[in-house]
Order: sequence, then C-alpha cells, then structure tokens
Amino acid sequence: MNNVNALHPRALLDWFRRRTPTQWLVLSFIGVILVGTVLLKLPFAHVRPIRWVDALFTSTSATCVTGLIVLDTGHDFTRAGPVS
Repeated sequence: MNNVNALHPRALLDWFRRRTPTQWLVLSFIGVILVGTVLLKLPFAHVRPIRWVDALFTSTSATCVTGLIVLDTGHDFTRAGPVS
C-alpha cells in the first residue's frame, strides 16, 4: 500500500476496523495521557513553567491512578491544571 492510498477514507476505516479490543484499550490510555500532558502544559494550568517530562509523568500517574507525583499538585498547578 503506498502513502496516497493510506490516506484514503476507506483505508482509514479499514485500519480502525482491524483493531482488537485490547488495542483500543491501550490506544485510549495513550490518548488520554497525551491529551492530559498537553492540557497540563497550557499556560493557565500551572503556576510556574514545567517541563514536558513532568507534565507527561503527572498525566500518566493521574490516568493510571498511581498517586506518584514529581511536582506538588497544590502549589505548582492551578485549579484548571490538575488532571484527576
């Protein structure tokens, strides 16, 4: 399959249909973590600048409910920022 056909709507629909429930579960976790990371990096979400890796770790920890933190949630994030 060449690159032009890969962007065709039917090829994209076939790609979605070939995913198993386990793959959808993993993809959804990755999607939630990435969206949370971007939201935590937005200017209104934190008090002082944070690194991408800290936003990624915080988002992953919140999504997987581990409770691990590298930044103090109460002091480093605004009310709009913490992903819970």
